[in-house]
Amino acid sequence: DVTSVEYSSKMAVIVAIATECRNMDDKLIIVSHSILCLDYLEALFEKLQFKTVRIDGSTFPSERQPIIERFGNDDTQDIMLLSSRAGSLGVNITSANRMILCDSDWNPQHDEQSVGRVYRYGQIKDVFIYRFYTYTTMEHKLLYQSIHKRGLASRVVDNEKLLPQDKREMKKYYAIPEEPTTENDNDNSNLLSTIPLEERDTLLRNITQQKEQSNVTTI
Repeated sequence: DVTSVEYSSKMAVIVAIATECRNMDDKLIIVSHSILCLDYLEALFEKLQFKTVRIDGSTFPSERQPIIERFGNDDTQDIMLLSSRAGSLGVNITSANRMILCDSDWNPQHDEQSVGRVYRYGQIKDVFIYRFYTYTTMEHKLLYQSIHKRGLASRVVDNEKLLPQDKREMKKYYAIPEEPTTENDNDNSNLLSTIPLEERDTLLRNITQQKEQSNVTTI
């Protein structure tokens, strides 16, 4: 069953965010580098009776602007599914103010360009970006690698000394991670508790409260 998202925390949260966006009349863009992921999301939201539009590499350039205009002008259109490569440059989608980055790219500029489709001149709402990655997986390492690359780019601009990467450093991104210790988990929990993630985002607060209530009910 395509709607059985309980086996994927990432998909479960995506559906929760999409549902809250529809309740709040906020349009949502979901960005992925994987066509298979977009295919699954398209089938999932069709089953859940969300109205979606889609732009990927197979969409002719002449068709993209009409799709964007239809998405912006039609209040019944809830979600845009966007391939990061197809929608990273020359696209203005300020009708949406919430974006989910399902995965990360080896080139962090692609992710930044995707965010720039909604966070730009003409946007009149607060913009919220949700980046998903799975802890202690390749996604986790890829995210920190992209942060490292952005730091390198800044150093190039600032004429700072660069540290070379060797094969040993690259191998660690493909190594099987060790099991996180309880001590580390507690440290992470304490760190997250000091960050007001939900202070301005009522959507995130609602989802968090629903998750907490679900946990209580399950117990």
